[in-house]
Amino acid sequence: MRNERFWRTRAENGPPVLSGATPAEALAWTLRERAFVRRFREVFEAALE
Repeated sequence: MRNERFWRTRAENGPPVLSGATPAEALAWTLRERAFVRRFREVFEAALE
């Protein structure tokens, strides 16, 4: 299932600090994470309406 693969990928990629990423990779990860949280919040709030 696509959703299971999505969550597994997020868990495997993990926080950049733990994986020894370069600063550029850490920044990219942070921006993706913020975008995910923003999108999740939009969907969640829409579901509550």
